[in-house]
Amino acid sequence: MTNYRAAFQAALFLDDFGIMVKQDEPEYNQFQPGWEREVEMRKLFLGTLIFIVSMELIAAQKTGTSVFQDPGKVFSIKVPADWHMLYIPFSGERTFVFSVGKMTSEEMATGSNPKALVLVKMVRMSSADSKLALKDVAARYFKYLQEIYKQKNLPFTYKIGESVKIKGTVYVKTRIAAGNTAIRSFVTTHGGLFVELESQADKKTEKSFLPALQQALYSFQFQNIPVPGPERTILCAGNQLQLKVPSAWFVRRERSKDADQTFVSREKVEKPADIFHVGITINLFSDLRNFWKIDKQAKEASLLYNWYQAMNSSMKKRNGRIYAISSQNISGLKAVSWERSYQADDKSYIQEYHLSIIRRFSIFDIVLEAPVMEFERYRPIFDTAIDSIQIIRKK
Repeated sequence: MTNYRAAFQAALFLDDFGIMVKQDEPEYNQFQPGWEREVEMRKLFLGTLIFIVSMELIAAQKTGTSVFQDPGKVFSIKVPADWHMLYIPFSGERTFVFSVGKMTSEEMATGSNPKALVLVKMVRMSSADSKLALKDVAARYFKYLQEIYKQKNLPFTYKIGESVKIKGTVYVKTRIAAGNTAIRSFVTTHGGLFVELESQADKKTEKSFLPALQQALYSFQFQNIPVPGPERTILCAGNQLQLKVPSAWFVRRERSKDADQTFVSREKVEKPADIFHVGITINLFSDLRNFWKIDKQAKEASLLYNWYQAMNSSMKKRNGRIYAISSQNISGLKAVSWERSYQADDKSYIQEYHLSIIRRFSIFDIVLEAPVMEFERYRPIFDTAIDSIQIIRKK
């Protein structure tokens, strides 16, 4: 959950209230950080990876393969039952690596090479990137990789091939050579995500692993996100805001002199120290003048922009990324929304929708959050909640 008191303290230096929120606010480059790290992975993981979690595969009986179901409910894939899986999260992206034999994080960090592997990478795209044609996305991606390899004096050549269909989805197929490693890559886009399927193997032994690699790649399938269950409408934020939330989720309310907070969560929270991982936080901060020194003539749009700046002041320190910033109008009030992902204090990676609505000196601040690995599973629930928001006028 967001530490709003810290955000207020960070905002105290903001005293310029003349900046407007623009519809076409520049976005962070979503692909670049991930692509730079991908160079290390394409050399079969030279260098240190930030955070690696080992997960179990679900063994399929009598087939010699295992079916892996993505925790975010986005995809499934079949791999040999004795292969090992590593999960690598980062802000706004997830990478799953299935390798021959077990690899430890220490082996990954020192660049020990598995004989063969299959990689699934998913990156949240910026609005600008999501408007590109698929082949243009692929060309931009591989050109950037080639430039990074060149800077590191590493060999890297690629050839973008024809479009192919896997389980009904169109991919751009690319063959890559990087030193002694043969790489086959398939890229596509899916619901705002850039998705890459990739096989890697040593050139000398690739043929012996090719059947298993191809079987895994061509078994990849996008899943239908589960339809949200029953909903209920709740009234919160000093009885001034209503929205729809899952009926099965837990609701807890806290009030203080400066704020009215409602927590709607998948996990049960009973006291302030309890932490939830998936949920919605609805805040009403009744008077920004309790936190900022504000001129009486300050415009709402300027205050809203400064609020946005304060909420995101620590993003760079947290490996943060911001997506799809836009101005909105909610119940006749000015609002700004964005999606972001960052590293939390416990080193896990969080993804959020964030919506802030201003009414003179009051702010309604709504945060919808889940771990990066699960966010896509809950996106439909969050979309429903946001679309249902209504501000109730004071009588």
